[in-house]
Amino acid sequence: MDKFIVIGGMARSGTNLTRRIIGSHSQVAIPPAEFQFIKRHHQGKSVQQILTNERLAQWELDLSDLYALEPGEAYVKTLQRYADKLGKKIPGEKSPYNEFYIDTIEPWLANFDFKFVLMLRNPFDVLASYKHKPFGVGINPNDDAWVPAFVENWRRSATIGLAKAHTHPEHYFVLKYEDLTRDTATKTKELCRFLGIDFEKERMLNLADFSSNRDNTSFSSDAQSQAQGKIYQSPSRKKHLTKTEIEAVRKTCGELAWALGYLDEDFTPSPLSQRKQPKLKRGYLRLLKLLRSGLRKEKRRS
Repeated sequence: MDKFIVIGGMARSGTNLTRRIIGSHSQVAIPPAEFQFIKRHHQGKSVQQILTNERLAQWELDLSDLYALEPGEAYVKTLQRYADKLGKKIPGEKSPYNEFYIDTIEPWLANFDFKFVLMLRNPFDVLASYKHKPFGVGINPNDDAWVPAFVENWRRSATIGLAKAHTHPEHYFVLKYEDLTRDTATKTKELCRFLGIDFEKERMLNLADFSSNRDNTSFSSDAQSQAQGKIYQSPSRKKHLTKTEIEAVRKTCGELAWALGYLDEDFTPSPLSQRKQPKLKRGYLRLLKLLRSGLRKEKRRS
């Protein structure tokens, strides 16, 4: 059965680095621009609208004959065509949040040996990096209304990935960005074993097919990030967050982040949740207690 690779995870969690490592393999073709086919399909876009998106112009492919196809077939054939252009056998794509569309991806790739790689990164760093991202629509630093939904999506993304990797380890692999940058060779070997491909050290670790791509770090002031084509371990970004943002991460993601091995004073297990009685019931119980106390006093008097 032919292989097909999909990369997902939260935006700013290392999905681009993973795309560049896997896509540098001599047999794996992953386009240089995010496909986001499935997300746009769920937004109601037609196949033609998706395939004529300006991002796909970088692929330099004529896809006009695919416009009339069903979405799943168009998705597969587009990526196969890109792989054919590069003379590679294994198609794949990377788009943040792909994990939220797994119920769509699985049927579309039912005839393939489907491999899904989900990236995880410290939620403090993901949030800070997204807040300061160097491209796209900027985030108003004085408006944190988007933060609760963002951190909740981090929790959901991690939960989906971990659950799928547990129930279907042959198809799903969870990779922590920090592990990949700390020991890139070891983690890439492990990733290759999951994908069922040879570990091509020179090509993959040197990002051979993406050497011309600029680094997309959100913090260009870091000296390490200026070395193009290098894999570097970034420092903690927590200092770039406000107290409100830190509290949002702690409250929503802290316990799961702690369980995943992220060490931080704000990542700890929470006390056991206690069942709270409805206010009406609590008031009724207090009244009943008072009545019983009054009856006991009355009996003692008599």
